[in-house]
Amino acid sequence: MTEKTNNLDRYTLLTRVQAAKYLGISKGTLSIWSSKRIHLPYIKVGSRVQYRLSDLKDFIDKKAQTSEDVPIAPTLRSTMT
Repeated sequence: MTEKTNNLDRYTLLTRVQAAKYLGISKGTLSIWSSKRIHLPYIKVGSRVQYRLSDLKDFIDKKAQTSEDVPIAPTLRSTMT
């Protein structure tokens, strides 16, 4: 990604509906995450909540897991040995 794209992402703001769609979740889930302090930064001006595109991308990157990160369930572990 170029620096110009990164700067555009930093200043591109999405509504709660747009952010939820980008993340593949419902608007309600996004609201619950905000109330439960799930680390997803947002900008609030008056009653309007918006999300930076760059913050959404960072959130996705931090949640990404490789197969080595995911613990094997005990029932699967016994069949693999």
